[in-house]
Amino acid sequence: MSWAQAQDALQSIRTQVFIEEQGIDPA
Repeated sequence: MSWAQAQDALQSIRTQVFIEEQGIDPA
């Protein structure tokens, strides 16, 4: 896994956590 791929994965996880914490429906 490259650094860029790791960064993308982390960003996706952090975004998902943020959405869940805010109670936002991404749809």
